[in-house]
Amino acid sequence: MDAVRAAAGVAERGPRILRRTKGIHCVLPRVTERAIYQSTSDDRMIFIIPWREFSLVGTTDTDFDGDLDRLHATRDEVDYLLGEARKSLPDPRVCREEVVYTYAGVRPLSYEEAPRPPRCRARTASSRRRAGAFCRSPAPS
Repeated sequence: MDAVRAAAGVAERGPRILRRTKGIHCVLPRVTERAIYQSTSDDRMIFIIPWREFSLVGTTDTDFDGDLDRLHATRDEVDYLLGEARKSLPDPRVCREEVVYTYAGVRPLSYEEAPRPPRCRARTASSRRRAGAFCRSPAPS
């Protein structure tokens, strides 16, 4: 979007209006029957949710300025997610050797002149328990 605006000579609101952030997910054999949402040691939020015969673990949220055609989950990102997931789910299958596959995506966020440290965009405003899952509602920005 920013490249298209620059090529068209649009400078309203500055040269950047978008900030790209990368998120990855890991797919493991099913390790839980319930959704788990947890805070991490660096104040982010991750989840472990059952999906078909698997468990989906996600997600990271880091700034991304790389090549979109070479987007992938790095070893460090996978190790981060699995390490945090093991804190609430100490199952031996929550390890790199058990990862069935990973995927990554980039999401556009509004660009802010003074970027905050990368963290989860969902801030907890309220929480409640429902059918064995701990649910958190995002706070308004």
